[in-house]
Amino acid sequence: MYGKDAGEWCEYLQSLFGSCRDLQSYLVESGAPIPPEKADLFKRSRCIVVLLSCELVQAFQVPAVLRSLQEVLQPPHKVVKLFCGVAECEDYQMFFKDWSKWKQLTYDDDPEAYIGAVMKVISEGAPSAGKGDRDRPLPPPPA
Repeated sequence: MYGKDAGEWCEYLQSLFGSCRDLQSYLVESGAPIPPEKADLFKRSRCIVVLLSCELVQAFQVPAVLRSLQEVLQPPHKVVKLFCGVAECEDYQMFFKDWSKWKQLTYDDDPEAYIGAVMKVISEGAPSAGKGDRDRPLPPPPA
């Protein structure tokens, strides 16, 4: 899940997790809540990575968008927040009651940290989940 200004990060993570069959991305359009048919996609997912950027954080100010995000970013054990373009802020806890329960990454973490966090979330939700392709070289994160 990302805002338009985190498109490069979305592409990077897609390349990093390229061997995953069920990888999907969702662009949060400013002012547009997540439609019900897309909400089901989030409910079925084993891990949700939220790319926190200025545009996505601004969308928190739109009540309908915030409500739809609060609904799909559940349960908290399957959400990973990645700060790319914004810093941690106490206000986020006011938007999402489970904010502190989400796994946290930042733009300067190593690629292995991104993979490790996602794999941990997936394995906690499904003990039989595979490890994926870890033998290929990992690309560096966007600058």
